[in-house]
Amino acid sequence: WISWITYHAADRICVASPDDYQWVRQVFQIPPQQLRTQMNWVDHELFSPDAAAHYPDRLLFVGRLHPQKNLPALIAAIG
Repeated sequence: WISWITYHAADRICVASPDDYQWVRQVFQIPPQQLRTQMNWVDHELFSPDAAAHYPDRLLFVGRLHPQKNLPALIAAIG
């Protein structure tokens, strides 16, 4: 119920993928003009490979600290 109330009270709903868009539309019956798909929340111009070349000895991780992101594998790959 909390999700239903929240979705219906929102002026705009941003989701991360077309699948999320379809799911929200179907499950919560949200009109398409209220939904927006934002495929990637990272500014690719600011965090581009060209920008990274200026800092060859650094690593930037942008994401939530969650097992799904598998940070131990990232650390193992650079170690």
